Amino acid sequence: MNLTDTLNWVRGEQTEGIVVVCVAAVILLVGIFLPRILATPATRALMIPFIVVGGIYVAVGASIGLSARQQEKALTEKYQSTEQQAFVQDEIQRVQGFQSSYNTSRIITSLLFVVGLLLFWFSNYKTLNAFWLSHNTTLQGIGIACILFGLVGICVDYFSMHRAKTYYDILTSVMQ
Repeated sequence: MNLTDTLNWVRGEQTEGIVVVCVAAVILLVGIFLPRILATPATRALMIPFIVVGGIYVAVGASIGLSARQQEKALTEKYQSTEQQAFVQDEIQRVQGFQSSYNTSRIITSLLFVVGLLLFWFSNYKTLNAFWLSHNTTLQGIGIACILFGLVGICVDYFSMHRAKTYYDILTSVMQ
């Protein structure tokens, strides 16, 4: 194993952070400008939920990108100052530590996606007329935002999890 494998993983994290910020910026801009372009109850109902989702993901993406930049420097210094076996062992432990968070994140984002679908479905199609949710554009907007939040989260975790697994496989192959 060489430093390039570690830096490839970190640069993948940086790229992911940039992509998340760009996607979030689009969501944020849609939330801000769509109600001004199309003044309908549906677009007004999307405004606040989209601004919230976009704002959260701007913060998440920026955090991912900035922490990856700091990790790049720290890992490079660590690689140069320690022997390879110790570095690899520390990296294996670090990767194992955050890999368990993918399951929790996957469950939360999947539940948000399903809740968003249910909110949108029950508030849109007179499916259950007894529900007070029927034809509520605010709940439809919240449902769409939950779907979007869950979908972006699932995508972020999917790519991050596969990059981490590839990096972990490289690390463990060195130890054998």
